[in-house]
Amino acid sequence: MKYVFVLLFALVLMGCTNNIQYDWSDHEKKDLLFVSHLKEPLLSVIDPEMAEIVEVFELPFTASDMVYIEKKNVIVLSSQQETDLYTLDLESGGLSSAVEVGEGVASLLYDEREEMIYAAHSHKDRVSQVSIDPFEKVAQADTDDHPLSMDVDSNQNHLYVANVYGNTIQVLHTDGLEVIDTLKVIDRPNGVLLVEDGLLVGGHGPFGDLNRDTYYRTFEGEDVLLETGLMPIDIIRGGERGYVISHGSHEVTAVDLSSMEVVDQVEVPHNPYYGIMSPSELIVSSLDGDAVTFIDPRDLTIKTKITVQAGPHAMVYVRH
Repeated sequence: MKYVFVLLFALVLMGCTNNIQYDWSDHEKKDLLFVSHLKEPLLSVIDPEMAEIVEVFELPFTASDMVYIEKKNVIVLSSQQETDLYTLDLESGGLSSAVEVGEGVASLLYDEREEMIYAAHSHKDRVSQVSIDPFEKVAQADTDDHPLSMDVDSNQNHLYVANVYGNTIQVLHTDGLEVIDTLKVIDRPNGVLLVEDGLLVGGHGPFGDLNRDTYYRTFEGEDVLLETGLMPIDIIRGGERGYVISHGSHEVTAVDLSSMEVVDQVEVPHNPYYGIMSPSELIVSSLDGDAVTFIDPRDLTIKTKITVQAGPHAMVYVRH
């Protein structure tokens, strides 16, 4: 497959990203999947219907994560090397700085109901809260060592943060980010999903004794172990199921969230590390397999695998 690198306007002398403009106008009336890459500063644009890459753009930084803000029709991008979050305007194609939050942002979480973005500064051991209208940092809090995965309960105003090397999940109040509880969990937790009466938690486990289970931790403190694959590190909600990505065994496992039972499993390309749901498919990127896999969430059959540039990671699906 031919990859076309398109950068219409480079940074000017002052180095301001406000002067970068991208163009995917030939494809703007279609659903599009945007994929960032960790091994190169690239952004791939995929047409899911045609199952092909339609553009590959060079970014001025390596994007660590992305979220889509439908209300503003922008993609918000983070980079561990940048102090700002950036917006990619899906109408104009312009990339610009949105808000300064500080360095080290490895992951983002968007709370659509409260219109807040949460940014985990993994190497700085803190979390920031950013409003979207206008873009403004409204709170910041210190955490345990290496915050990464997050989930939010807007009804209870609780943000759940998994701290990889702190071996904890901290519960922060979304009004001011005060830490209100700390849960000891599996060593090196990664991947957290809030369910009705508890949390699903993945993780690497201790060094020398790598983990093969996803933990169902009830709010009463009980643990139920679900064997889902070697080193589960991401959990995606899809209706009544949770989809666990295990990067050590290169598997995706479906868990029934009502019975808390494993119901299906499928192997994907090497080192899957990120997943999202589209309206009809589960989409998984494989960091070392250089592939994006489209999976039927009903029975975990693989529908399409697309080879991409090195290190695909964060993804957003934009419906036309």
